[in-house]
Amino acid sequence: MAHKNSNSSAVAAYAQAAIELAGDQATELGGEIADLAQLVSQDPMLKAFMVDPSIRLEERWGVLQRAFKGSSSPLFLNLLGVMCQKNRLALIHEIAIAYSQLLDVKLNRVRVEVTVARNLDEQELRDVKDRVSASLGKTAMVEQKIDDSIIGGLVLKVQGKVMDASVKAQLDAMRRQLLASRA
Repeated sequence: MAHKNSNSSAVAAYAQAAIELAGDQATELGGEIADLAQLVSQDPMLKAFMVDPSIRLEERWGVLQRAFKGSSSPLFLNLLGVMCQKNRLALIHEIAIAYSQLLDVKLNRVRVEVTVARNLDEQELRDVKDRVSASLGKTAMVEQKIDDSIIGGLVLKVQGKVMDASVKAQLDAMRRQLLASRA
């Protein structure tokens, strides 16, 4: 259990240090971290390379430098170097998530998942974003999901809260009321 806590402490420390050092480049650094995390999650060989104890740290760092030098920011390269030196490369996915959350706070953003029965057009999506942004006083980052089982309307998920304004939910509520009145 202590191992997990030390990992979560390390994740928080790396994410916090990176966002503080990034300054005006926080968004770009976040993109670099997220891109590497995605690459690692998609490529089993890369994932194995990042954590294989039989690979010396100097050798791993040399490969990472050759791969990223010139195409990545110096701050990203320094972050990788520290993570490599401290044997923390396995935490890249968790660090990417923590960094993204800190960046959202820094930029006053909120992630919103909107589930609809059919794809919203650009104007409808912009309307959802504008209404949520105005309601919460934050910039809404909307991700659209399609689920034709909701029939119509929409379901919003924001900061762990769900607002279900779907036709399916309304029909279910009416059904419950009718069944309750029969009893």
